[in-house]
Amino acid sequence: MRWWRVGVCFILALFIAITPVTWAQTPTPTVAEETAPVILDGQELFRVPAANVFSAQERAKAIANRLEQVGQIESLPIQVTQHDKRNSTLLKVGDRAILSISEDDAQILGESRQVLVQQYSAAITKALKDYRRSRSPQKILRGILYTLLATIAWVIFYRLMKFLFGHSARYLEAKGERQFPYLRLFNFDLLTPAKVKGFVIKTVQRTHLIVGLIGLYFYLAFVFQQFVWTERFGNQLVSYTLETLGSVWKAFIDYLPNLINIAITAVIVYYVLAFLRFIANRMEAGELKIPGFYQDWIRPTYRLVATLVLALAFMIIVPFLPGFQSPAFQGVSIFSLGSTETVSNAVIGIILIYGRAFQVGDVVNIRDVKGRIEEKTLLITRIRTPRNELVTLPNSIVLNSVITNLSATKQILPEQPLFLNTTVTLGYDTPWEKVYRALIAAALRTKGILS
Repeated sequence: MRWWRVGVCFILALFIAITPVTWAQTPTPTVAEETAPVILDGQELFRVPAANVFSAQERAKAIANRLEQVGQIESLPIQVTQHDKRNSTLLKVGDRAILSISEDDAQILGESRQVLVQQYSAAITKALKDYRRSRSPQKILRGILYTLLATIAWVIFYRLMKFLFGHSARYLEAKGERQFPYLRLFNFDLLTPAKVKGFVIKTVQRTHLIVGLIGLYFYLAFVFQQFVWTERFGNQLVSYTLETLGSVWKAFIDYLPNLINIAITAVIVYYVLAFLRFIANRMEAGELKIPGFYQDWIRPTYRLVATLVLALAFMIIVPFLPGFQSPAFQGVSIFSLGSTETVSNAVIGIILIYGRAFQVGDVVNIRDVKGRIEEKTLLITRIRTPRNELVTLPNSIVLNSVITNLSATKQILPEQPLFLNTTVTLGYDTPWEKVYRALIAAALRTKGILS
């Protein structure tokens, strides 16, 4: 079955990941260290220093081998005896010598010889009992029984998760596409309802596999812990999980004050922007009027103030973000908003908006370009000429040019007419009276002209 193949790959990857670290659990001190641990079944019993021609590591390994040999002799009673000499004490189990504790050992370890004898004797007795108990037939049979029960429990758990998530996927498939939302970026559809539906269904269908692998992880940890030969692997798996969860929880607790500051700032900014949007909408609807504040200033002012509020909020929030002190995060500051010319155009655009030299829809003459204003932004101004050409001018050029607004007279002084002149070039053989009458007739046919 497919999930068995996935499970096998998961187990292999798990062994590859944990084997080096697990075997590294047995310390390998350098020669310069004074003591080395005596380890039996992955547990440190005590530490011993170097003695005579043997290094601390060699001595600790020899003691561990003797303990292992004693533990394998079931007929040998576990009873540690002491044989005192003038400058040392020999510890034996039955007729087998385990180690000798000298005055030099006591001096290096910072304890009296009598205290070390008591500590080592208690540690040896407990370690040998645990060694034999973990390898007893009853313990092995109990481990096999627990393994069978855990296997059955994991298979039932996996099947149950597959059934639940499969039922949820079939329920989603029966729902119509209209019940799923559009995912849009401005006016671009990132995901249609059909794609959102397919994505949600596939996610639900695959989630049971992830949950099953998580269950398999804890199942393996439990099974490994049932047998002495693999107990270290199981303990390592459990320690990985506990250390990871502990570090995540500690990081969350440490970051909680920053998260609260970010949340408070976000709430304040949200309601400030909502208040500004409310004021702007009321002013555009004419319900709120401020003397000297023109209608065409409302939307640009709202956008400008909202941008300033967001920039201030960003400056407040950024120091509380995780990883702010890292060089990678701070390296973002090398990016600027643009060139000096771009910033200059933006400032000039604000001047043009509040200077009200022209509005969208006005007929203007800027330098050699004459036409109707189609769009004005912080950076550029677009003009549509009588020939239907769309001319784009940077705001720096617009501000440094003479702007002739042919629509402003009607808006500001409607009682005073606008005088327009034109130049007509005639040939010498054309009667001026005929041309005069033609120009007057053309003027009278012009809409809005004074008779």
